[in-house]
Amino acid sequence: MQCEKRHPTDRFLCSYLSNAAALCFVSVICSSQLEDVQTYCSSKGTEAKRKLCKRAQDDLDACMIAHQKS
Repeated sequence: MQCEKRHPTDRFLCSYLSNAAALCFVSVICSSQLEDVQTYCSSKGTEAKRKLCKRAQDDLDACMIAHQKS
C-alpha cells in the first residue's frame, strides 16, 4: 500500500516489489518445497514430471498452511 501511495502511476513497480517480497518470504520458510516446485514445474514434461510438479505444489501449499497457523 505504501508503494502505491508513493508511486501511483507505476503499478508495475509495486506489483514487482510485492511479488519479489512474497518469493523472498516463501524461500525463507519453505525453501526445499519452493526449490522442488521450481525444479519440477519449470517446463512441460512427461506425465511423471507433471505428477512430481503437482506433488511439489501440494507440499508447498502444506508448508505455507502450517506456517500460517503458527
